[in-house]
Amino acid sequence: MYCNVMDNPESPNVFPIDIVITWVDTTDKAWINRYENTLNKPFKRSERWSPQYSPPDTELSLCLKLIRKNMAWVRNVFIVTQQQDPKCRTENEILIDHSDMGLGLVFNSLAIETSLYKIPGLSEHFIYFNDDIYAVKKLARSLFFTNNGATVVQFKDQYFGVDSIWGRTNKHTLKIYRSNNSHIVIPHVPYTLTKSQMTDAENLFPELWEQARKSLVRGSDGEINPILGTYINSVRNFTAILDTTSNLKYLYSDYAIDYLMYNHWFNIYPPHIVCINNFNTTKKELYDSIEKTSDLYIKLALYLIILTIIVTSIYKYTYKYKYKYRYGYKK
Repeated sequence: MYCNVMDNPESPNVFPIDIVITWVDTTDKAWINRYENTLNKPFKRSERWSPQYSPPDTELSLCLKLIRKNMAWVRNVFIVTQQQDPKCRTENEILIDHSDMGLGLVFNSLAIETSLYKIPGLSEHFIYFNDDIYAVKKLARSLFFTNNGATVVQFKDQYFGVDSIWGRTNKHTLKIYRSNNSHIVIPHVPYTLTKSQMTDAENLFPELWEQARKSLVRGSDGEINPILGTYINSVRNFTAILDTTSNLKYLYSDYAIDYLMYNHWFNIYPPHIVCINNFNTTKKELYDSIEKTSDLYIKLALYLIILTIIVTSIYKYTYKYKYKYRYGYKK
């Protein structure tokens, strides 16, 4: 059960905060039919779609579980999807269809993001999650919003991937919103927003936003990143502040089992947020990695033993034949 923060205010300036999560099940035959009929081309699975080896709501189920555990101050959680209802959703999470936000049939996360602020019943202040983002420790409201309601946002510089569809869209957005830095991106963290901020950003370029809203898939000409545009404009008009000291610590990894996860597994500068970008393994492996179960450490120990055996064997082989063939020394 999510709380009603107005019944138990933490300060005179407390205000409700909601969470929005976008989700899609790309194994759903009805969704595939809509995709193929709308775009007039066959659907081809990629790493961006639902996992092959676990239920389609695996990531969302863990995302929701950790929000319930570590963000109890949240008022409502809205799950945004297209004519679908994830099995992991409880009665406390509110299902929102794309049509409730005024969207047609689109298959583009950027198009969906243009209309997040139109969710019926959404609070002025909200946090936007992708379903592959996990709140792995207790999170305070102050990591996302100041007491007076300003959003706390993060940027980072990125010089690679600029020629990808995503990179070109970001470049175009930075140019349109006249950013002083043409290399900034938003890291893979929960995005703090207000409805007013998004409205203000759209009002600067209403035709571009409407064009983006109707972009069926990524890569359409003139497409913008609405969250990036909102952030730039909000910092400029002082309704957002930069988290320059990285108070919200995050970890990004392509895979659930990866050396990049060591900080999380062994509490070395432990993150608040973990993002697993290309999840395509079992539900158990994802849960083990994020929740740091005993099975994870048993698996890591076995990996270490196997690695030790391999390295030792290579060393012995190299040492033996180095002296045998180069120096005629028999060991």
